[in-house]
Amino acid sequence: MTEPAPAAPAPDTAPPSPPPSLRTRTIVLWSIALTMAALALALWVRGTWADRAEENPATAAEGTRTQLFRGEDGRVVVRSAAVLDAASDEVWRILTDYARFPETFRSSLWEMKDTRVTQEDPQVWHLQARVDTRLGVFPVDVRARHEEGPERRVASWDVSTAELPRNRGQWVVTPMPEGKALLVFAVEIELPSCPRFLVNNVLLAQNGGVIDAVRERLQSRRH
Repeated sequence: MTEPAPAAPAPDTAPPSPPPSLRTRTIVLWSIALTMAALALALWVRGTWADRAEENPATAAEGTRTQLFRGEDGRVVVRSAAVLDAASDEVWRILTDYARFPETFRSSLWEMKDTRVTQEDPQVWHLQARVDTRLGVFPVDVRARHEEGPERRVASWDVSTAELPRNRGQWVVTPMPEGKALLVFAVEIELPSCPRFLVNNVLLAQNGGVIDAVRERLQSRRH
C-alpha cells in the first residue's frame, strides 16, 4: 500500500489589516495640525519678541550672539555681535573693502555679483551690484555713510523704497583691550509681500554668517 502524499500547505488566507478607524485618522490629523500650529507659533514668537538689552560677548571664544533687539527709539532690528581677535583698524579695513563685499555678504540663499563701487565724498561710498536668488534677481544700490571717531566707527545705510519699505542697517566697530574689537551688525528689512516675523526669522538665521565671513577674511590675511 502506498503512503498518502503529504498534504499541501494551507494557503495564507490571513485577512488584510483593517483600515485605520475614523477615530485613529482624526487623532493623526489633529496631531499634525497641532504640530504645525506649534511650529508657526514658535516662529512668530522668535520673529516678534524683541529683547531690550544688548547681548555682547565678552571674549572671542564666546562666538557670535544674534538677537532680535528693540532700541530706545522703538525700532526692532536683527543684531549680531562678536569679539574679534583683531584690532579695530584691521576690522574696519575689511568692512569698508566694498569691492570684496560679495565675500562678506555671502549666503546659501543668494549670491552678490557685478559689484561696482565709487566714493562720492570722504564719508559716502556708493555700492551697486545685483543679487541672484531663487526668487529672482534684485538690484543693489546702496550709499554707505561712514562716521569715524576714537571710541567707535560706524558704516550705515538706508535704502528704503516703496518696493522695499525698510532696508537699513549698520556696522559698528568698537576697540577693546588687548588689540581686539567688538563688531556689531544690525539690519532691519521689511517686505510688503512677506510677514515681518518671517523676514526676521530668516535674518536671525543668516546674520551670524556675515560676521563669520568677516572673521574668516581676517584669518586669511594672516596666512
